[in-house]
This record gives sequence, structure tokens and C-alpha cells, in this order.
Amino acid sequence: MKHKQNLKSLLGISQEEIAILLGITRSQWSMYELGKRDLPLHAKQELAQLLIYLQKKETTNIELQQLRSNEKKEMQKQLENELQIVTHKKQFIARKIVVMEKLRKEGFAAMELVAYLKAKDHDDKNKSLILQIEFRSLHLLKKYSEVNIEQLKMKQQLMEHQTYTLLEKIKSKQNESPDDFL
Repeated sequence: MKHKQNLKSLLGISQEEIAILLGITRSQWSMYELGKRDLPLHAKQELAQLLIYLQKKETTNIELQQLRSNEKKEMQKQLENELQIVTHKKQFIARKIVVMEKLRKEGFAAMELVAYLKAKDHDDKNKSLILQIEFRSLHLLKKYSEVNIEQLKMKQQLMEHQTYTLLEKIKSKQNESPDDFL
């Protein structure tokens, strides 16, 4: 079975295709892969020539070189696009954290004001206003809780790591030759 996998990975074609190339039937090739049958001499010679050629990894085929070059360019483009997306998300999260921290600060200031107004105002003339400010402030503090801010900061750290990984990958791909894809 190992022999079959090695030949398949070396040749990269189906049983039917290799059988046609070697001038044998698919069942003959299958029996050969399983070690139950030997190949005819002409098929062995053709297989040997194919394997020798493939082991040399000659890349004189212009179409193959162009394919590898295009793959490298496409990979580079994909990595750069992903980096751009991650950078945008990081900036968005950073702005969101700043806004949330500002709103929390305002919420705490409003709660301090509520405490002052409750202590000062004993005649209940602004009671509904004080309750409204308190409700809004508590809602704001709950919505922009420290837990939510910390979750965003963790996302930001993960994106920093992702940015670093993408930059390293882009750098390594730039230093790679098209033959490295094999």
C-alpha cells in the first residue's frame, strides 16, 4: 500500500491515466501497485523514464513555471489582503475601546453627580431627573462593562498576533522561489 501511495504522489495522476501512458490496462497497474503482478518490460521501461524525469524536477516547462509564478503572486496577494482586513479590524477595535472607556468615565461621573444630587436635594423637586440620570448611567456602565472592554482588548491582542504571523508569512513568501512550491 505504501508503494501505491508513493507512486501516486510522485506521478500525480490516476490509475487509468498511468495505465494508458504505460500501455497496459488499469487492472494490470492496480495489481502491480498491490505487489501481486509484475509489469511488462516495455511498461517498466516507460515507468522508469517517467520517474527519472520527475525526480530530476526539471522545471524547463514554461507553463509550469508560469503556474508556479502565478500561484506565488496569488498567495502574496491573498496574504496582503488578509493583513489589510486584520489591520482595519484592529483599528476599529482600538477606536471602540477608546469610546467605551470614555463612556464609562462619563457614566461614573454621572453616578457621582447622582449621589451628590440625592444628598443635596431633600425636597424631591428633581427626583425624576435624578432617577433618569441614574438609570441612564447604570445602563451605560452595564453596556460598556469592564468585562466587555477586556474582551475587546483580548481580541486586539489576538489580532496583533495574527498581524505578526501574516507579516512573517508575507516575508517568507517574498524570499521563496517558485520551485519551493513543490
